[in-house]
Amino acid sequence: MKLIFILFGILLLTAQTCQKTQSELPPTLFGHWVHSFEEDKPAIQTYRPASYAFPLARGREGFELKENGNFVLHSIGPADGTEPITGTWKSTSKNTIQVSFNNDGMAPYTIQLIHITDSLLTLKKIIN
Repeated sequence: MKLIFILFGILLLTAQTCQKTQSELPPTLFGHWVHSFEEDKPAIQTYRPASYAFPLARGREGFELKENGNFVLHSIGPADGTEPITGTWKSTSKNTIQVSFNNDGMAPYTIQLIHITDSLLTLKKIIN
């Protein structure tokens, strides 16, 4: 019986730690972001909300970060549209997110948040 209480305590502590890390992320991060490659700087990528008035381009990749841990990469498809690739994400620190995919052909990567406002997200993508 003691063992059950100990295991329950560990499980509860783990769940609280995950919630705390996830809650440290800015709420504006959750949503659909589209790559604004015109604004990129060396090693830094710039994203804008999907509702942003982007200049014309032959396709733009983007991603959706959902509060429930789901991640959708909107990859550029063959007709310059987007194709969704589903995965999951987890926060490893206040400014770092690890992304993995359900597709074996997609390598996991880490997103390091540099700056975020309601209308601008800059990040560094690190391939694991």
